[in-house]
Amino acid sequence: MVKIDITTDIKRPVDEVYTYVVDLRNAPQWQSWLQSVDQHGPTRIGTKAHQTGQWMGRKMPQVLIHCQLALPLHAVDNFQGARWRDPR
Repeated sequence: MVKIDITTDIKRPVDEVYTYVVDLRNAPQWQSWLQSVDQHGPTRIGTKAHQTGQWMGRKMPQVLIHCQLALPLHAVDNFQGARWRDPR
């Protein structure tokens, strides 16, 4: 399993940033590999979104479902779809 850890300082209130990040329709604005997101309904537990993107030249269609949401810093999502496989 690959772990990616990126830290960014954002000078906004935590609840405002959390609300922005968990609204999956905003994801292409801060995840450069994403090309489109079609979120079904408002942001809440059970919200489903179809994401399409490209990473390292490979199309990555996924379905994401919010499983847990709790202000100010907790969100758990379930990803279904394309997985990266090392060709070696």
